Amino acid sequence: MNFFNNNLSNLKKIWQGINGLLSRKKKTYMTINNLKQPHTNSTTANLKSRIPNILNEHFTSIGPSLADKLPPFDKHFIEYLDKRKSPFTSFFSTPISPKEIKLEILPMPQNKSNGFYSFPASTLKYDP
Repeated sequence: MNFFNNNLSNLKKIWQGINGLLSRKKKTYMTINNLKQPHTNSTTANLKSRIPNILNEHFTSIGPSLADKLPPFDKHFIEYLDKRKSPFTSFFSTPISPKEIKLEILPMPQNKSNGFYSFPASTLKYDP
C-alpha cells in the first residue's frame, strides 16, 4: 500500500504497480519484415512501403471472398420482415438537415473535446 501512497501523483507508476499485482506481462511487438504477395504463389515483399498495401489488399478482400461462399438466395430482404409493419417503419431514419447539425454543434464548448473519439469542437465549428 505504501507504493501507491508514495506514487499518487505518478499515474504511470500506479499502473505499473497494478499490472505487477495482476501479474500482467508487458506486450511484446513483432516487426513484420516481409509478407507474401497476394495472388502469387511464393513472391514476398520486403519494402516497408509495400507491406501496408499488402495488408490492406488482404483485409479488404475478406468480405467479398466470404460473400462468394454464401449460397444463392431467392428471397428479398423484405420477406423476412414482419408483414404487419411496413419496411419504411422498420428501417426508416428521418433525414437531418445541415441546419439541424449546426444547431447541435454551435452550443458545444469551444475548448472541450466531445464524443467517443474526442474530436475538438473548434474543428467542428470551423467555417472557411
